[in-house]
Amino acid sequence: MVRQLRDGVVNMINLFDDSEVKNSLTSRVFRQVEREILDGTLAPGSALTEMKLSQQLGVSRTPVREALFQLEQEGLVNIIPNKGAVVVGITKKD
Repeated sequence: MVRQLRDGVVNMINLFDDSEVKNSLTSRVFRQVEREILDGTLAPGSALTEMKLSQQLGVSRTPVREALFQLEQEGLVNIIPNKGAVVVGITKKD
């Protein structure tokens, strides 16, 4: 009985591996920065750096970097190598 319980707990822990945690952090960062761009908190031309965002959001730079790549794919930021990202912003047409 104890062995079955222990095996069940181990299996549950394995469900939440590092990749799931990292993905959820990336999603959280993506949603937060996207929201700030869309509501105008981050104006077009604003510089975004991994270090500053990671400190503000309390996460490591990896989920920030991945979120910035996603935001670039959405057309909300431009990534400038070795510099960071710049908010493109949106227009009323968007």
